[in-house]
Amino acid sequence: MEIVKELKFSVLSSGSKANSLYISSGQTKILIDAGLSAKKTIERLNSIGVSEGDLDAIIITHEHDDHIRGVSVLSKLLDVPIYLTQACYLSSILSKTISLHKVLFFDPLVRFRINDLSLLPFPIYHDAVQPVGFRVSDNDKTLVLLTDTGTFEGEDLKYLYNCEALILETNHDIPTLWSCSYPWQVKQRIAGPVGHLSNESASKIVNAYNKYGGNVPKIICAAHISENSNSPDLANYALTSGWASKNRNSPSFYTAGTAAASDLFAL
Repeated sequence: MEIVKELKFSVLSSGSKANSLYISSGQTKILIDAGLSAKKTIERLNSIGVSEGDLDAIIITHEHDDHIRGVSVLSKLLDVPIYLTQACYLSSILSKTISLHKVLFFDPLVRFRINDLSLLPFPIYHDAVQPVGFRVSDNDKTLVLLTDTGTFEGEDLKYLYNCEALILETNHDIPTLWSCSYPWQVKQRIAGPVGHLSNESASKIVNAYNKYGGNVPKIICAAHISENSNSPDLANYALTSGWASKNRNSPSFYTAGTAAASDLFAL
């Protein structure tokens, strides 16, 4: 039987509480991050018609708990390899809960393959150990994941271009952040150069993308939206107003959250 190639994804959860992204191609099914509990991860996979037993791998962007909470249990339940940087492994609880024979290391800016998927990890700016974003491709379509970075501009923007889906952090609205109930030190961390992207920064990224001459993404997804210093409406407005082009087709805009898995989007 011929395998139909189609890159698909679902944001299982995205926010300050838990982050997990499902991606599939003709031959491969992966998770990028598993910040939900193992039980909730499986429930959300099942809710989009995916059996957890079909997963081929779990890939980790960095060691913060909202990205790795379910990894250890999932690794035992599903017996799948865990891909991460060596620095991330050694600096996290995973070095104590997952044996080395289940771990495969990758390096930033070195492309690697999992079956018919090609993954390029690129450096980001976050208060973690060697954190990365990802370009994921089936050699036909490409998805880019960029969250958990305090800044992203200039030459770094090249990692975002020429893709069919862009999952982009819109963590906080700057005025709302400074007036919310977070302690002052937390506000400074979030707004700092190794914290999280604001709506305003994400809007500038989308505007820069819009001026680029490459293909237009089919979907741009607002991700990692704070429940205390942002709202889905503010995040969506930042991205749609950032695009604001009358000369090019507009992407579809979507806001991801933590309450349920998104639809299974096909690229």
